[in-house]
Amino acid sequence: MAGPPYGNPARDVEQLAVLAVRTWLGDRGEVTDTSVGHDIDFRIEYRDGRLGIGEVGWHADAEIEAMWGNTFRQERQQVVELPAGSGTWSLGLQRGANIKKLYAKLPSLIALLRAAGLRRLEVVGPFPRTAAGDEARRLGIGYITEHDATGEPLCIYFMPSGGGSFLGDANVIVDWAEGVLDSKEYADTTAKLLRLNADERHVFLMTGSATSFEAEAALQRLGRTLPTRDPRLPMGISHLWTVARFGSTHAVVWVRGEGWASSPLPLRHDHELGAGEQID
Repeated sequence: MAGPPYGNPARDVEQLAVLAVRTWLGDRGEVTDTSVGHDIDFRIEYRDGRLGIGEVGWHADAEIEAMWGNTFRQERQQVVELPAGSGTWSLGLQRGANIKKLYAKLPSLIALLRAAGLRRLEVVGPFPRTAAGDEARRLGIGYITEHDATGEPLCIYFMPSGGGSFLGDANVIVDWAEGVLDSKEYADTTAKLLRLNADERHVFLMTGSATSFEAEAALQRLGRTLPTRDPRLPMGISHLWTVARFGSTHAVVWVRGEGWASSPLPLRHDHELGAGEQID
């Protein structure tokens, strides 16, 4: 049940970006992490005298990331222990659910369900209008299901997910990146770079809890196909980097005038960004 690491994942994303760009650059120059105390996140100094600058964006949903942060503070992450005889359950949370309250109140909700002879409860808007339904809504639960009445007394919970399917068109990566950079939350990502003088301007985007299933899946399957469409970006942006947060060993980078290519990531980041584990 790996999820975002507890700590400062935004800073981890910046560090991974620097390492990824450094790997791509090789001996053509040097990359410096300037994300702390500077206007830009990284700086590329080529050996031929050219200058590149870059900004890093992480496509995260603040409410879901807060849920992950509170989950990683628990002794058992994504598992709520129940009183003996409660059985084994699972549930899905809605965006903004209070994780601390879930750990405290879930045993009483399950006792309520068992007393009513219910093995599954699905919450849809104001329904069901029952004591159990009201309590599930207060806890931010979308559904809850019993799997084994005599099994280990615990409940596994899952974070909100948009779901979806990936039909094999890697251009969903381009659609996703354009959508992110066009949104008000990321409006300054390209604007900041365009205000500064440089030979190259790089934007590095990592998927997160706000990313569509399709874009995430496409970036996890880079070995099969790459995008073919150029992104619609301001002329001053020369490079666009996109990478899946979990489950991939490569980033995909677009270079103006050259198109898309994959580039190896220096770290495995499917469990903990910044952990320093080398790719086998």
